[in-house]
Amino acid sequence: MGQRYGAHHRSGRIHVNGGARINAYFRALMHHEMTHAVLAHRRRNKNIPTWLNEGIAEWFDYKARDEHGLSSTNKMLLRNAFNQSKRPQLTWKGWLPRNDYILSYAAVLFIEDKFGRDTLWALARDLSNGEPLQAAFKSHLGVDREDLLKGFRRWIGNLRN
Repeated sequence: MGQRYGAHHRSGRIHVNGGARINAYFRALMHHEMTHAVLAHRRRNKNIPTWLNEGIAEWFDYKARDEHGLSSTNKMLLRNAFNQSKRPQLTWKGWLPRNDYILSYAAVLFIEDKFGRDTLWALARDLSNGEPLQAAFKSHLGVDREDLLKGFRRWIGNLRN
């Protein structure tokens, strides 16, 4: 995300693009990129899905801007996307399409809302420490990947402005 906007994390380093203004946006971006750095440093293998990695980074980005939760516009966009015949999918591996950052953030908010913040952090910690994905979902959330996605879709459908 940050590469075009002032910074990005790659290969254990945060690269800050020259000329970036030091302001509230930059501070939030640094929170986002530091989250990637911490998750990458702890990660014993690549068990953290892309959507969870980016969703957690977005969570810290929004908190740094004193925002939390989805705006009315983002709720509407998510509901509309999920009502289309082709439902958006969470990205599990590889690069995240730009429009999927809000989807990933929403998925993290769903886990926080349904299972609690402590459970969200425990899930991220154990995935970072190498716990297999399905085992971590079962032990922390009590669901498998498919049930998590079904619950997330229902949660999106029930969002109110």
